[in-house]
Amino acid sequence: LKMKKYLIAVGLIMVLLVAGCATQEAEKETIKLNVFTWAGYAPFILAEEKGFFTDEGVNVETTWIEDVGERRVAMASGNIDFESATLDIVSLNIVNGVDEVVILELDRSNGGDGIVATNDIKTVADLKGKTIATREGDPGHFLLLYLLHEAGLSQDDVIIQDMDAGAAGAAFVAGQVDAAATWEPWISQAVEREDGSVLITSADAPGLIVDVLAGRTEFVDNNPEETKAVLRAWFKALKFKDEHPEEAYQILADAMKLSVAEYKDIESGLTWTYYEDNVEDFGTKENPGKMYEVMRNAQKIWYEEGVSDKQINADDYIRPEFIQNLY
Repeated sequence: LKMKKYLIAVGLIMVLLVAGCATQEAEKETIKLNVFTWAGYAPFILAEEKGFFTDEGVNVETTWIEDVGERRVAMASGNIDFESATLDIVSLNIVNGVDEVVILELDRSNGGDGIVATNDIKTVADLKGKTIATREGDPGHFLLLYLLHEAGLSQDDVIIQDMDAGAAGAAFVAGQVDAAATWEPWISQAVEREDGSVLITSADAPGLIVDVLAGRTEFVDNNPEETKAVLRAWFKALKFKDEHPEEAYQILADAMKLSVAEYKDIESGLTWTYYEDNVEDFGTKENPGKMYEVMRNAQKIWYEEGVSDKQINADDYIRPEFIQNLY
């Protein structure tokens, strides 16, 4: 009888242990990754729909948060584990207390971001005294600050109207502002305004705006294998897009609520960075790649223009080991 009770007790303990482990495993596998409406992040949707995350042994749930401030709060609170963003945005997030690190380079803006202006504005210097629509702290704002800085001006020399990139582009087309720092498709639509033109794009400042994947430091440190699985799924999505373009473009366009033609037009303004590009651009801690320089540049601009009140050390927030030990 005692043995029977002992065996029952052991059995109950084993059931509880297995249930507990299963619960922990389920929690471990639920990874939340944020995207928003930009072509550079759409392959994560492709990875989800084609089962590449599942193939890599992780359960990734993509979430959509468009506003940069809301994404910052979601990362800081742990409501999302990864965010897709430009490197300049991530660096500003970190200054504002978000504990995150850069683990993957997704693409480089190559004309997808830019400044549209009335055609009497011929140079960046001509923006002095003009009203410019942009969302403060967004990539377009960063591009504007960088260009003003290069022209010997600052944002104090212009009048900023704070609105998101889409609203900024629409405001320009509607004739409500002199210029706008925005992205596609609004750059191409600038000519819909009778006196509208494209002043400059990210193609004129290569390597300045880089899309990355950043992860919460606590998550990536505690889940290195799951983190690498997410990265491998991304590269599988890029490979699938190259090998099955018709199917891939339809999925990507649907995810962005665009036609295939519209999606392709926006995508033409960026350059994908594949695994080999990442290996080179991240480098190692001993021999850092260009990602470090891009982040330092972002920090410098944000700080000198008064958007942030301090600078961070890029070496502490760029993590090349995930790419360098991916396969």
